[in-house]
Amino acid sequence: MITFAGGQVVEVFPPKRRIQATVPVAPLAGVQAGQSGALAAVLELAGPEGVPSRLLPVLTGMSPGAAEDALSECRDSGAILADGRWVGPTAVAAHREAILGEIRRVHAEEPFRPGATVESLRAQAPRGAPRGYTDAVIEAAVQAGDVELRDGVASQAGFRPTFSPEQRALRMTL
Repeated sequence: MITFAGGQVVEVFPPKRRIQATVPVAPLAGVQAGQSGALAAVLELAGPEGVPSRLLPVLTGMSPGAAEDALSECRDSGAILADGRWVGPTAVAAHREAILGEIRRVHAEEPFRPGATVESLRAQAPRGAPRGYTDAVIEAAVQAGDVELRDGVASQAGFRPTFSPEQRALRMTL
């Protein structure tokens, strides 16, 4: 939190918003409250765009050491670093679900395909997300054992390509 001409600036780099009703009141209160939840609140406010590492002490009002300690907690909660920007656990979880949903969709619609290409998953990254964000989220899913990555193709763990019912019927006619 920054003070400017006697006023408190809670959201230093606010995103454009369409209507006043969508202002995230709880995270702003977390930033205003200070130390304990300020970092998590700043990351939540930033969304998938993330926050540059070097700005975290400025935006939270924490010392660089305290910000680093708080980052270790956020890392444990699922925050990731991509292209020098920290993205909070809420945005990471949403993007991870979108990635897993796309992989499940590919498996359901085209069971003979080994999975979704990483390039197609990158194309679905949220607007403003840092470079490498999707790759970092996929890597976290691989580390968790939810996704397998082979030759630029991501699939659900344990998935094996099979023929669809139509392909099986065609195969039997050959």
